[in-house]
Amino acid sequence: AMTTGPILVASLLGCSSFVLTTVFNAVYWKEKIDAFEVSGILLMLVALYLITMKAPCGQRTEENKKKFRRVWIIYCIFFFLFAASVGIIFKFHQTYDRENTNEMMIVSSFVSATIFLLVYFISKIFSKKGEPEKSETVPVAEVKKERAVLMGLMVAAGAISCVYNRLNVYLVGVLPSALFNPVFNGSIIMLASVAGRIVFKEKLTKQQIIGMCCGLLAIILISNFFGLCR
Repeated sequence: AMTTGPILVASLLGCSSFVLTTVFNAVYWKEKIDAFEVSGILLMLVALYLITMKAPCGQRTEENKKKFRRVWIIYCIFFFLFAASVGIIFKFHQTYDRENTNEMMIVSSFVSATIFLLVYFISKIFSKKGEPEKSETVPVAEVKKERAVLMGLMVAAGAISCVYNRLNVYLVGVLPSALFNPVFNGSIIMLASVAGRIVFKEKLTKQQIIGMCCGLLAIILISNFFGLCR
């Protein structure tokens, strides 16, 4: 979703999955949900509609724009659903087997790595079929530099992901979902907003800016002013 569309919008869509997690926990775990949270959930639905109704398509021809937008929205929907399922699974684990958190993280990391390898090989097969052969050669020094940068990014991404998920699974078990999820995911959205505008120079439509503002307001409402009113 972040590769095929704006990282800012995709991040909001993925992190907004806490709405689904909050609703699930209210129904299954009988966690209390008040008028602030209900209003925030409804407002988040409005925000999701505003930011996806006219997704930016970049430098694409008119005939490809509709297809691109449809594919990007599908990616975002999967991002939304899988991100929500992670929070739900973490909640189950921290409720029934908190003592074996590290073991769970090791096994889940192994499973993730295995799936990523399978996806990698499958994508390489399909990409080779669709790509034309390149005649020009890339300088060896440039290739080495690119590989070094990619290796550094991979190590950094792995380390950050490890810390992120370990904190995530711990806090899910010790904080109420209606407080933890909005604050945790809201922080990600704000950081992604800064990165999208400053680092990646992404531009949003007025409608999407309104949607982003609605999403941030929804986070505040769902968390009941970040727990200050509880």
